[in-house]
Amino acid sequence: MKKLIFIETVEEANYFYNKIYKKNQYLIVTLNPNIQNFFKVKNIEYFSSADVTDKSFNKSYMNKCEEIDIEVKRYINKIKKFDIPEYFFETWFYYSRFVWKHLIWNLELIDTFIRKLEIKEVVVFSYDEKRKQSPWIEDDQLYLGYLLKNYCITHSIIFNEFKINRPLIKRNNIFKLKNYVKKLARSLIRFLIFKNLKKFSSKKLVMVPNDRSNMNKICNALSKNPDYKTICYAAPLSFNLIKKNLNIFFNFNKKIIKNNEYDFYLPISYVFKSKRKNEHYENFYKFIVKFFEISDKNLFNFKKVFFFEPLFKKIKFDILNEIKKLFYISETFDEIFKIISPKLLISNVNLDENAAAVFYAKKYKIPSVLVSHGSHILHADKFSKIEHEILAKNMLIGEHKYLALQSPFAENLLKSKKNIKNEIIKINPFSWGARIKKKEKEKEFVVLHASTFKYRHTKFYIYETSDEYLKTIRELTTVISNYNNIKLIIKIRNLPYEMTKESLISLLSPIPKNVIIENDKTFEDMLKKADLLVSYSSTTIEEALMNNVPVLLYGGNGRYCHIPTNKFEDNSEITKPLVYIEDHKKLKLYFNKLDLERNNFSIDDKEFSNYKFPVDSSIDLEDWLLKSLII
Repeated sequence: MKKLIFIETVEEANYFYNKIYKKNQYLIVTLNPNIQNFFKVKNIEYFSSADVTDKSFNKSYMNKCEEIDIEVKRYINKIKKFDIPEYFFETWFYYSRFVWKHLIWNLELIDTFIRKLEIKEVVVFSYDEKRKQSPWIEDDQLYLGYLLKNYCITHSIIFNEFKINRPLIKRNNIFKLKNYVKKLARSLIRFLIFKNLKKFSSKKLVMVPNDRSNMNKICNALSKNPDYKTICYAAPLSFNLIKKNLNIFFNFNKKIIKNNEYDFYLPISYVFKSKRKNEHYENFYKFIVKFFEISDKNLFNFKKVFFFEPLFKKIKFDILNEIKKLFYISETFDEIFKIISPKLLISNVNLDENAAAVFYAKKYKIPSVLVSHGSHILHADKFSKIEHEILAKNMLIGEHKYLALQSPFAENLLKSKKNIKNEIIKINPFSWGARIKKKEKEKEFVVLHASTFKYRHTKFYIYETSDEYLKTIRELTTVISNYNNIKLIIKIRNLPYEMTKESLISLLSPIPKNVIIENDKTFEDMLKKADLLVSYSSTTIEEALMNNVPVLLYGGNGRYCHIPTNKFEDNSEITKPLVYIEDHKKLKLYFNKLDLERNNFSIDDKEFSNYKFPVDSSIDLEDWLLKSLII
C-alpha cells in the first residue's frame, strides 16, 4: 500500500525528494504549478489539487464556510457595537473569512484525496506556529500539516511526521532595524510628513489612495490645471518617498515633482501615532474574542477535525493587530483633515485605511468618490451571490458621496440593493482598461486567454486556484494545437510563489507552434488582435465585451460562470458575444465548429450593447473630475 504525501511548497518538494522519496512507494499531491514542474523535471508522477476541485468539492467546503459566515454576522448584528464605525467590523470579517475558508478548503482537499485513493498511511510536514504582522495568511504560514495530522488522528490513519524549516520569503522592508530605532525613525518621518502637509493646506487638493488601478491618470488629468495638487494617502514607505519629503521640507528644488507623480506622498500606515491603550479598540478586541469563547465549538469542526486553534491564533495575534493599527490610522486621518481640506477624496476599495479616510472625509464634509477596480455581477447562484455580495460590500458600495460605475453589470448589482443614497456616476472603463480605437487583424483566427488565478490562501470561490488555472490552459492548448488557422495567445502574470513563467513553459512543453505565451505586452495591445477572449473570472471579460470582442467563459472545472448565460450544448450557436462551456468535451466541439465557421465568425456590434453603457450616458472619470472640481 502506497503512502500519501501533500506537497505545499517547493521547499517541501526538495526535502521529500532528497530525504524521503523511494520509487513507487508514494502518491504525491501537489498544491501549485511550481511544485508540479519540480516533479515533472524529476520524471515523478503526481496528482494536482485541480484533479478534485469540482462542483461537489466546492459545494461541501462553501457550505461549511457559510455556516461560520452566518454565525459571525448574527453575532455582530445582535450586539451593540460600542459606537465603533461599521468599517472596523467589515475589515475584520473580510480578512478573517480568508482564514476559515483556507482551513476548510484544505480539510476538504485532505478528505477528498484520502477517501478517493483509499489511503491508510500519510506523510505529514509540520511547522511551529508562525506569527506575522499581516492580516493575510502569508506564504510561510503553513497550516496544511497541522490539519492533516489531526485528520489522521481522528480517522485512525497512520502518519509519519517530519518537522522542517519553513520557506524563507523575501519581503521589502526598508527599515531592518531594532524596535527602538524603528520607533525613532517613525517619529522623525511623522514629523517631516506633517510639517510638509501644512505647506499644502492652502492648496486645492485631491486625495488619491495609490498609483494602482490607473489612479495615476488622476494625476495626469489634474496636471492640466496648476491650481490643483494631488496627495497619495496610502503610499508605501520608501527611500524615494523620504527623499521627496526632505526636498519639500528644505525647499531644495521646487520642481521635484515629475510627470505621472503625485505632488505629495503620505504613507498613512507608517505615520500613525500609536498609544499604549485605545478604549475603542479594547472594546472591539473583547467583543471579537468573546465570539470565539461563547460559540458552539462544533462550528469549528469539519471532517472530524477541530480547527479552532489555528483559526483563533491567526485572528487574535495577526488580524486583530491589524485592526488595532486601523484604529490609530483612523485617528491620524482625523488629524490630517484638521490641517487640510481636500476638494475631493478618491478611493478604489472600501476597506482598511480607504474606509477610514472616507469616514473622516464625511465627518469634515469632504466629498468622496469610490471607483471600484473589480468586476461586479448580480448572481442567482447561491455561492456566486455570496462572494459577489462580499466583494461589492468592500469594493463597490461605501459611505462615499459618489459611486463611479464602469459597467451595466455593476449598475444591475447596485440596483438590487436597498437604501442606496449615493449619487451615481456612469464612467467609461477606468481602473481596468479602455475602449480600443483600432483593431489589428491577423492572418490566423486569434484566441486570447487572459485570466488571473489567486493565491490559494487569498482566494474567493469565484476565482481559479493556480492549479485550476494551469489545467484550463493545458486543456485549451491541447485543443487548439489541432488547428492550423487558429492561434492562441496566453497572457500571464508572473506570480513567482505559485507559478513562474518558466514553470508554465516547462509544464506546457512541447509548446505547439500556434501557441504563444506573453507577459510583456499590455492586455489592451493584445486585445486589439483578438478575435475571441477566453477567460474564467476577470475584468478582462467585461473589457473585451465593451470592445465588441466575443468571450468564451471556461475554466475552474466548470464550477462557476462569471456572467450568467446558457451553457454551450451540441446544437448551440457559437457566433454570440458570450458563450459558457462547462467541460472539456464541449470545448473540443466548440473549436471544431469555430474552425469550420471562422471565416464567417462575425457578430453585429448591436449584440454587444447590453454589456456597456451607451456612449452618451457615460463620461471619462478625468473629465467628470475636472468638471466637478470647478463646480
